This record gives sequence, structure tokens and C-alpha cells, in this order.
Amino acid sequence: MNWKPIAKKEFRAFRRIKTNWILGILLFFYSFNRIVSPEPFIKQVLGGRLAFGAFQQPIGLLIPIAAIVVSYRSIAGQRRSGSIKFDAGFPQTRADILIGKILGQTAALSLPVLGVLLIGGVLGTLIYGGFSLLVFSGFLAATLLYVLLSVAIANGVSALVSQPPRAVGIMLGYLLIFLIMWQNVRNILYSFVTGNELNALNPPPVQWIFLFDRLAPHSSYFLVTNAILGVKNSSSQYFSVIASGESRISTTALIYGGTFSGPPPFYLTPEFGLIIMALWICLIPAIGYLGFRRADLS
Repeated sequence: MNWKPIAKKEFRAFRRIKTNWILGILLFFYSFNRIVSPEPFIKQVLGGRLAFGAFQQPIGLLIPIAAIVVSYRSIAGQRRSGSIKFDAGFPQTRADILIGKILGQTAALSLPVLGVLLIGGVLGTLIYGGFSLLVFSGFLAATLLYVLLSVAIANGVSALVSQPPRAVGIMLGYLLIFLIMWQNVRNILYSFVTGNELNALNPPPVQWIFLFDRLAPHSSYFLVTNAILGVKNSSSQYFSVIASGESRISTTALIYGGTFSGPPPFYLTPEFGLIIMALWICLIPAIGYLGFRRADLS
């Protein structure tokens, strides 16, 4: 496979675009107050790990949006303009084109993420007296995997359709269902299957609903990074999970240890979150490639 020239071309094209600067600024300002002025009970549990945990929710929400902005025209736009024929005419196969675009854009979008996490490490050192290099490495690795996931989904959709507006429409639907309304989808599904409403404040001991809750990309990212931060086994963002132990705060976080006793089955462990992320990374581009492979580029 000869995807490296495409990846280098994409990285050079996207590393300095405004989206990267805007993403870095938003991530920093969204997280700054959580690092320097956290709730006392959050500070007590996380300590220096808060320097990275504070970025968990904004990364989970903003990275998919940034990926759409960067990637929605990636292949569909070139197909409409006809410029995709220049890439397809070289030794690269269509698989090379798709893989190269995903990896090159992932590398470019990872730059502002790496920058803000390094700034978080500096703030953590100044405020909390240091941070764990192991936690930083694990959180960074999980976050870069999430960037790859988001870019892979956007490119997979862009490869599947022939017009950028169609790609945008599909991706907005994806954001609406998986990022914004996923808990509502979970609740509706539970009511449909059981005939009862799901009380997330006191969830029933039904394992499949816990698994379903973790299937959204951002949920699997929260699940994995919670484990890295030393937070309980849950696919909700760390604040909701930790706040569940506060009597004055009600949260809807589904926490395995709060409902079940004993060790979880493998499919309800944080490690399984990595498998969910890997499935998203492979499945959507594979579907997009099938459509791209059959497309007439002439």
C-alpha cells in the first residue's frame, strides 16, 4: 500500500488551517477554569490528574465537530470538482487515498490536542506540584485514538457519497444521534424492550443497557479515559461519575459498581472501550471504501 504520499500531502495542507487554532483555543478556555478552580470534591479525588481530566469532556464534544469541518469535503469535494482523478491516477489505489487522508488529517488535527495537553501538564505542575507521566501518556494515547476515530468516520462518510452536502447531512445526523441524543436513544430503546421507563438515577441491573450506553464513540472515549484517570467504571464524563458520590448532587451516570456487585464481564470493562473505538475506526471507513471503490470518477 502506498498511502504515505497522500498522508504527507494532507498533513501539510491541514496543519495550519484556522480550524486547528480555533480548536486549541476552545479546548484551552473550556478547560482552564476546571483546572485552576475545580470543585473541592473533584480536586480531592483527581488531584494532579485533573490537569488532563479537565479536557475530557471538551475533547469528547469538540473533536467530532472539528473532524467534520476538516474532512467533510475530503473525498466528496474532490469527486465533485474532479480533482480526485489526479490522486486516483497515480500509483495509489483508492484504499491508499482513503487511508492516507485519514492518517494525514489525524496527524494535523492532533497538533492542537497535543499542545493543550502539554499546557495542561504545565498548569498541573504549577498548581498541584506535578503530574503522572503514565497518566499523561495514557490519556494522550486514548485522545489521539479518539481523534483518529472521528477523522475516520468523517472520511468514511465523505468517501461513501458523491456530494459534500450529502456528507454534511449524514454527519450532522451522526452528531445529533450519537453525540447529543444518545442517552435519549438509550432510554427509548429500554422502554421499547421492557415496557418500563429507565430511571437513570437508580438504574436496573440490566447489563445490555450498560453496554448500549458505551457504544457511542464519545462514550467509549469517556470509558477508557475514566479508567486512566482512576475514575469508576462508567461511560459518563468524569465529573458526573465522581459527583455521584455527593449526596447533594444527582447524576444520571451509569456506574457499573453502583448497580452490580462483583467483577464486570469483559464487555463491560474499560478495556472493551478500546475495542468499541477500534470497531468505529474500521467499520465506517470500510463502508465508505466500498462505495468509493465502485464510484465512477470519470
